[in-house]
Amino acid sequence: MAAALTVSARLDINGTRPPCAPTAGISLSRQDFEVHPLAEVETLAPETISTGKVGLGSLRTGADSAGGAGWHSSARHAGIDANLVVGHRNILLITLDSLRYDVARAAHVASRTPNLSRLLPPSGWEPRHAPGTFTWPAHHAIFAGFLPKPAVPGRPADRLFMCRPTAGKTIHAKTYVIEGANLVSGLADMGYRSVCIGGVEYFSSRTPLGSVFPNMFQHSYWSPEFGQSEYDSTRHQVQKALDVLEAAPDTETPSAGQPLTFMFLNVSATHVPHAHYLAHPRQGAPEAVDGWESQLAALAYADRHLGRLFDALPSIGPWLVIACADHGDAFGDDGYSGHGIGHPSVLTVPYAEALVDAR
Repeated sequence: MAAALTVSARLDINGTRPPCAPTAGISLSRQDFEVHPLAEVETLAPETISTGKVGLGSLRTGADSAGGAGWHSSARHAGIDANLVVGHRNILLITLDSLRYDVARAAHVASRTPNLSRLLPPSGWEPRHAPGTFTWPAHHAIFAGFLPKPAVPGRPADRLFMCRPTAGKTIHAKTYVIEGANLVSGLADMGYRSVCIGGVEYFSSRTPLGSVFPNMFQHSYWSPEFGQSEYDSTRHQVQKALDVLEAAPDTETPSAGQPLTFMFLNVSATHVPHAHYLAHPRQGAPEAVDGWESQLAALAYADRHLGRLFDALPSIGPWLVIACADHGDAFGDDGYSGHGIGHPSVLTVPYAEALVDAR
């Protein structure tokens, strides 16, 4: 069984501020945000954060929005009542493919992802355990309502969504029960227009395997410029998302008969290859390779374009926004590389959820 995780951060962060609050001028390296088994790292109280070792249990939480007016982030374990969302708000689900928790956290701390940071409470990204070790099983689980679970000891409490369980299964008060076979069809049954903006090949519709996820949705879009090999993939994906939303009817008044939207976006930029997001090396220097630093650069690139999508949401209507990774990636950690393996770098992913008000 994989050990619980924590993050060792050797940054001198002012203890009067949440330890994950953006901090300008920080020079990042992979060693500053290593993933360790919890047993190997002492968990310290918040007031001792400035000493360097930051355990998962010591990160502060808060209910105040970090995203500005109209953005209400969910503090860790505070939970959003999904019964007050479904039928009343549009839903945007973003999976940042293969994104490691430590990469997301480091980018946030260094203010490299100001738009994604709008979704976060003062404690920053929540570390969660992935529902799968690669895209295929992880998204099957996510679309069935099995979002990444909190990476803390004990039994997780509330879930946002759950397919109708058999008798005897506990249903928490804040959980919305899906009557369909999955979240996509269940929301469609509730009158939502379902939209998929694909990214990696599993969403390409180019093979029978790559058609399974797109066929869940009423509207699905993919082109090679959305894929992980395209340098400017997120710009193309976001533009398609904006085009689809702009073509939709007004969604602020669902009672008048206009459909709400459930939009899914699989950001492919954070999936390998991403070495091309690093600055071009000097002549004679070693060629850049995929790794921790290049994934952070890819995330910073994606964030710039996700900001355009986030800016458009309030004019369309109220939203629930969920952003998470489907799984992480190993870059030589303990000798492991890639995903589809049970290593902590693959199993620990960033998670955030926020409510966005209509403007």
